[in-house]
Amino acid sequence: MDDKIDLNKYQEISRTKGLPPICPIRDFCQRRAKTLFHFTYAHTKNNNYAELEGKLIDTTKKINEAGTPFEHYSNNRDLRYFYNACPEVNLFDDGYSLVRNYAVSSGTWDKGCPDFHTLTYKHFSTCTEYNQFTYMQTSPEKMPDMIHFDDALKLKIEKLMVHKEYNSAIRESFVYLTTTIRNKFQINSQIDGTELINEVFGKKGEYVALDDKKKQAYRDLLSGFYGVYRNKYAHHDIQADFHEIKAIIEMINTLAFEIRAMQT
Repeated sequence: MDDKIDLNKYQEISRTKGLPPICPIRDFCQRRAKTLFHFTYAHTKNNNYAELEGKLIDTTKKINEAGTPFEHYSNNRDLRYFYNACPEVNLFDDGYSLVRNYAVSSGTWDKGCPDFHTLTYKHFSTCTEYNQFTYMQTSPEKMPDMIHFDDALKLKIEKLMVHKEYNSAIRESFVYLTTTIRNKFQINSQIDGTELINEVFGKKGEYVALDDKKKQAYRDLLSGFYGVYRNKYAHHDIQADFHEIKAIIEMINTLAFEIRAMQT
């Protein structure tokens, strides 16, 4: 058997690695939810995992089980087992009674016999879900959070972002912004870029109910934005930097929301 990991040993490992005393994703990790379910609910009348998941973890932030899945013993077998459980359920929650208060992730034993053949102890820092989470928090190429993005913009760029086709994502984002401006102010001509911006926000433009000072500010902002960033990637063979594209598409999303909210 592995060296036992009780609470003191568990928190010592955390201190040594400079990590929190408990797993920072435990409240929204699906592996923990499945472990809690099988140790607590699986043999009760209320044994539908899908219905209970929302009570076990915060599903609005759910991190799906990754890597080798959790497995639980079968009642029809003489050899009982659980594999790849969340170790914190046995340590902190209402885990399996014979190994409660220990960070046990796997165990095997005979039916009717309380003694384990094997026990595996684990710290959260070795869990696949935790390591994926920390990678996504620190990776320079993590996907931007698109929850707040307009659906039409997400549809245009999400697959491009996944496949790291950043230049194409920038071009499609500007197409989306141009379409938003045309649709909002009912401009049927195919004018584009600075010409379109001047038509709407220029001194002679009568499309938007803004005072002259604010209208000029929007004209300068949009004209410069198109001139610097759209033209940069539309007319030059330049590979987009990931941090730059995140900033560009966030700006486009924000501008599109503001434009749609303008009074005409």
